[in-house]
Amino acid sequence: MPAAIGPDLIAISAELHYLRVRTPMGSDPVLYSFGAAIDELRDAPGMQVHRSHWVMLAHVRAIERVGQRGLCHVSDGTRIPVSRSYRAALEQAVSDLGSTGAQSRLTGANGLVRIAGAPQVLGE
Repeated sequence: MPAAIGPDLIAISAELHYLRVRTPMGSDPVLYSFGAAIDELRDAPGMQVHRSHWVMLAHVRAIERVGQRGLCHVSDGTRIPVSRSYRAALEQAVSDLGSTGAQSRLTGANGLVRIAGAPQVLGE
């Protein structure tokens, strides 16, 4: 992790041969393989949500359904694409996290799954 953006990982995204590493302090590109990063993060409380994106579950603020796919709203305001093959698993993981008392899940009529106590999601 680049020291300038701190160690509190929000998400990583593949960008060609680089990773976009996001933390509350900002984001930086890192020359590293997405597959190798996912492998190193296997014990972290997060998950891959798309072929090019991984999120830390504690930073998920909302899951927006867009047809069969979705968008994952994370704590820095970024919207991460969620492919249909990962959407149900992400919703379950966030729900499970909420059942531990850390967060609670609210589903609106518009298909937006919002995490209670989280900042307002823009565009609601």
